[in-house]
Amino acid sequence: MQIIMKKHYYLVLAALLIAGCNSTDPKLSISIDQSEINSPATGGEYTVSVTAEDTWSAATDNEWVTFEPASGNAGTQSVTIAVAANKGTEETAGKIVFTCGKEKVELPVKRAGRDRIKVSTQSIYSPAEGGEYTIEVTTQVSWQVNSDASWVTFNPGVGKENGSITVNVSAAETPQTSRAILTISEYGKDASSENKVEIGIVRTGLDVPLFSVSGTKSVMFSSGNLQYNPATKEWRFAENQWDIIGDGNKNISDPMYSGWLDLFGWGTGNRPTLYYTDLDDYEDHKGKDWGENNISNAPYCPTEWRTMQEKEWQYLFFDRANAENLFAFATVNSVEGIIVLPDKWQAVEGVTFVPSISKNISFKHVGDDRWYESDSDCFSHNIYTTADWGKMESSGAIFLPAAGEREGDVVNKTHPWGKYWSWDPNAHGEHYGDALDFMNGWLKPGTTEPGYKGFAVRLVLMKE
Repeated sequence: MQIIMKKHYYLVLAALLIAGCNSTDPKLSISIDQSEINSPATGGEYTVSVTAEDTWSAATDNEWVTFEPASGNAGTQSVTIAVAANKGTEETAGKIVFTCGKEKVELPVKRAGRDRIKVSTQSIYSPAEGGEYTIEVTTQVSWQVNSDASWVTFNPGVGKENGSITVNVSAAETPQTSRAILTISEYGKDASSENKVEIGIVRTGLDVPLFSVSGTKSVMFSSGNLQYNPATKEWRFAENQWDIIGDGNKNISDPMYSGWLDLFGWGTGNRPTLYYTDLDDYEDHKGKDWGENNISNAPYCPTEWRTMQEKEWQYLFFDRANAENLFAFATVNSVEGIIVLPDKWQAVEGVTFVPSISKNISFKHVGDDRWYESDSDCFSHNIYTTADWGKMESSGAIFLPAAGEREGDVVNKTHPWGKYWSWDPNAHGEHYGDALDFMNGWLKPGTTEPGYKGFAVRLVLMKE
């Protein structure tokens, strides 16, 4: 019995010893000689002394913090901590956790953000004539300058720390308000860098002869009718306002035709040689406006022109102030057409302009609105030589020549007829469009036409 009791005693003692070896002494301690690490944006290397009563380890969840060694034995040991450079402008915060048994101690690590670039202004408003402006830069980093518009130049293009930039805004060439972004960013960084400042530049449009097309909108007209070369795929404005292609439009079916076309089916800005007479080919009015094409001789903004809407033609000829005295039938360089004057037109010395309202043409409303005169040769109301027209043109006058019409590859020139497409579809359906329609004795801004008809296109540029 005594032997059994001894065996039982030794077994209990062994179990207690084993349990004691597998437990962590709650009295173990660990300490560090630093309360915090504050690193500049450039990063750096730091030393921390770790004192522990037993083995210890260190850990962090921050990729920009590393240390060596990551563990150690009882006693005091130096740990080298490396903080990587901050590529951003925001301060970052992290920590290193040192552990010995159940005891933990945290070392906060803070890293400053890169110095932000600051500027004296973030907006420039320039009149149409342009101007010179100065921007003061405050920073501790090297920087670079970029502009997204050719009409904005600057000097210098790079700098170091505090400095100034001279910005030159060139004079406007169109009535359109222009916008640009000048970007000052940290040198050597790409456009996605967060350490940058964008300066908005707004330049008002040129004060050119304008034509009201609504109560709040005005436009300038292009210098001639739109033309297209199938062989070279080039778009351009006619060299003269009276230029028309006429019979040359019958070549629209030849994709290698190297001449010019100026009569287009409705909605064919992205398919200018479409000439089939099946209405279904014109039903999907999702093609781009003719003005969205790159027009080779368009001033300043070759892809920002657009086609007039039917309601804008209506406003131009009926509703703008003094509308009846700002248009006339005419013949320019032996080509019949319509003259349209800008809102603030002033008479030209040595050249006479006769508004057609003074020649008995009158407004008629017979189911639709039009100017109308019977039994008269309206195109003789004004007859101009090229020299006289040059003076009229200099005053802002616009001439819309009677360019005729095309159906398929057949050109109709039986009488002077001018038809100019509007951009919006007609209520008859997606394969019909509205057009400005004039001939001897009448002018109607909104006539319904099937999309396969080939008409002229005259583009405008908006004045905001």
